[in-house]
Amino acid sequence: MYGVRVEFVAETASFRDPGGQLFHATLPLPPASTIIGIAGAAIGLTFADAWNWFQENRISIGAKGKSVGKGKDLWIYTKIYSNSKKESPGKDTVNREFLCLTSRRAGEASGWIALYYACENQEVMRKLYHSFQDPVYALSLGTNDEIAKCRSIRWFDNLHECDTQDVQDVWLEGDFRHSLTLDWEKIKNMPIAITLTPPNIANLPVDFEFDPETRERRAVKYKPFTFIQEYLMVNKSVQAYQYGEEKIPLTKISR
Repeated sequence: MYGVRVEFVAETASFRDPGGQLFHATLPLPPASTIIGIAGAAIGLTFADAWNWFQENRISIGAKGKSVGKGKDLWIYTKIYSNSKKESPGKDTVNREFLCLTSRRAGEASGWIALYYACENQEVMRKLYHSFQDPVYALSLGTNDEIAKCRSIRWFDNLHECDTQDVQDVWLEGDFRHSLTLDWEKIKNMPIAITLTPPNIANLPVDFEFDPETRERRAVKYKPFTFIQEYLMVNKSVQAYQYGEEKIPLTKISR
């Protein structure tokens, strides 16, 4: 199995929960659609073509990262109605949440997002690796104005699969709410007070159908994912791949 790890830095990032309406809460890490969309932009593919390329090549994906805080932004947008309606579309507001990846406080670490790709086909992974070195389109972590910079791009020749409980700041495929405990040793050693929050579990799309004419997408399959914060531990071993010193759970995108 061959692998590619791409680490990004940016001012902000936002990964909209698909179920959000007037309040766009952000997920803590990019979902499968964003991970594949970023790779498609690097290669120069539309989202539909990128999704099909990942499925055909049975590419596995994962994500890991940290933010230094959150913020909220109020957007005013113009409503779009169908042509059959004659009234003025009007305007409305939406509250959008975003992650802060850059700290302005002296001595405080900045956040980062890393994406992980794996495939048994070396040629496919080489194409992805070189595309991130010279992307066709600008890469962003959310909206078009959240431009991201590749801080590092690493190649892995032989990814080893392992069973581990040592995972944090990652997505785990499945609902692990009843398989988590607090890591009190880590919590006690943290230098500042922190806020403990419940496990973040989201039902995210893992497959789409595309209109043959407009190429609009429609989610047709969902799976639960659990975000493992740094102060949580899983009670049972999970499958992961060894990217250097990191152990990353992956999700396979296949038909």
